[in-house]
Amino acid sequence: MLFVRFGLAIAILVVGVFMVTQGAPVSLDAKPFYTGEQARALLELLGADGRELYRKTEIADLFFLTLYTAYLFLAFRGRSAAVRIAGFAPGLFDLIETSLILYALSTAIDQPYWDWLGILTALQWVSGVPAVILLIARRPIDRREH
Repeated sequence: MLFVRFGLAIAILVVGVFMVTQGAPVSLDAKPFYTGEQARALLELLGADGRELYRKTEIADLFFLTLYTAYLFLAFRGRSAAVRIAGFAPGLFDLIETSLILYALSTAIDQPYWDWLGILTALQWVSGVPAVILLIARRPIDRREH
């Protein structure tokens, strides 16, 4: 199991580095929150070619979120339901957000869903904080249990 988690950690790093170095220069989901106005302004700034690159970055994000969700799932295996949900929630919100961004990129920029898409991003970030804290705190807890 350690080998699988190590492999997932390496894959997360590789995909993350790829997204940062080869992806769109800016990303909405890298922000903790954004308004619809900010999203539309960013998409206008990117232009057609930039939006296509952003779409490819979001496709890579689907792989990234799958990897980090699998890592958290394995890391919290055997824990309480609340801990497992805390590990699953960021990936779920990220999946919804990324899927909607991919859909939205295929439509007109002036659509109203950009006005509430930032809320999903905020939920992803807010739910990610407990997951990271639990992941860090897991080591001392594991040592006390043995």
